[in-house]
Amino acid sequence: MDKEKERDNIMKESLYRAIHCFGTARIIENKLKWLKRIDKMVKFIGLALPVSVGSFVIASGRNATFTQDLLFAVGILSFLQLIVILWSLIDSWNIKQVNYLGAVSKNMYLSNLFREIKIDMVKMRKCIQIYI
Repeated sequence: MDKEKERDNIMKESLYRAIHCFGTARIIENKLKWLKRIDKMVKFIGLALPVSVGSFVIASGRNATFTQDLLFAVGILSFLQLIVILWSLIDSWNIKQVNYLGAVSKNMYLSNLFREIKIDMVKMRKCIQIYI
């Protein structure tokens, strides 16, 4: 009877740990998606603003009526982009992305291992019941 309780405890614990590791992996994966999305947006703005403004100025000329207003607005956006880029360098977003990727894969691996332990315990229990 003690061995059966011990098996039940092992199965419950392995299931709990499998769910815990899977949940942790999903949380970290969401952080990674957010970080990648912000990173892509900053890079896109860094390329899109100068190219689009340069194209507009070439097409309409420097003396167009709202060129100065456009350049002022783009200057403010560029300044905000500069602040975000500096923050990403200070906060090491690229290192965080690598760490998050490693944590996701390790947690998914652990979750699969714990699920296999539970499945193996169920198979073992069925074999013992059939054998006895």
